[in-house]
Amino acid sequence: MSKLKLPSVQDAVFLPDGRLAAVTKTELYFLTPENNTIEKPVILSENEIRAKLYLLYDKVTLVIGVSPWHGVGKSEVILYNIQTNTRQMLPISEGRLDVLINLPIHERFLMGFANSTIYACKLNGEQVELEETIYCNHSNTSPSLTVSPDEKYICWYKRVNDTPLAYYLVYLTEGIDKNYWLLEYNQDHPHLFQSLSIAISPDHKTLLISGDTTVFWNLDTLQPVREIKKYGTILWHPVKNYFVLSGITDTDATDRTKNNSFAFYTAAGEWIADYKSEAGIRKMLFTKEGDRLILLTGHGRVHIYKTNE
Repeated sequence: MSKLKLPSVQDAVFLPDGRLAAVTKTELYFLTPENNTIEKPVILSENEIRAKLYLLYDKVTLVIGVSPWHGVGKSEVILYNIQTNTRQMLPISEGRLDVLINLPIHERFLMGFANSTIYACKLNGEQVELEETIYCNHSNTSPSLTVSPDEKYICWYKRVNDTPLAYYLVYLTEGIDKNYWLLEYNQDHPHLFQSLSIAISPDHKTLLISGDTTVFWNLDTLQPVREIKKYGTILWHPVKNYFVLSGITDTDATDRTKNNSFAFYTAAGEWIADYKSEAGIRKMLFTKEGDRLILLTGHGRVHIYKTNE
């Protein structure tokens, strides 16, 4: 394992050339994990910010969702071109950008905002076109989005007041079809009163929903098939049929505070191994080939693990 130290990393993504782009409270960094080098940062803000970072399907446009660190001021969406090193502001006033999902087959991407608005967008040169609103109820709840690799399914959830979460499974045809399959839940599914993560397996067969437990759904039958009494943030390996669960909490634990551990499970939910980070885990991501696992911790460190060890 190797480490890179940055000042309070907020988010990071891998670039096609193998570099890692990372945002801190004020800057955008570019790192090369192979030789542990850090390039001169790009200043994003003079004031401290909270930031989410995404790479669009064109592989050259970074999307940076920026919100004020102390909640004073407006949220913004920045587009940064890594080839020309230029930036522009996206004219959107829906509040904090919470999630972005690429649909490269359809040449589209989805943006989910803190007020539950989900937009379908496309690139037109260096400009972004907002094509349609996929969902919007202005409930001040953040959406969670995931898409299957073949883009057949998109899944997202919403919370309505204090009722259980509703998960929407959306079928995509040519473009984005607004017909959706609604998976309804009731009091018999207490884990659905909170959701940390949703993810679809690389083989398109399994949907994982991690709330107060982690539930495995068969995408062919749309039925739950297994449950494990742990929950956290889900990350599927891009090639092999296993996933990582990070910030794990036991369902029956009295202390529900997220801890620093992460564990590997097979697609069937069988435990493989678990590990512990030195600090809280902000984010985990695999390289494209899956040979390295990157951890961003609360101390601002970037931990790099070789997954074949």
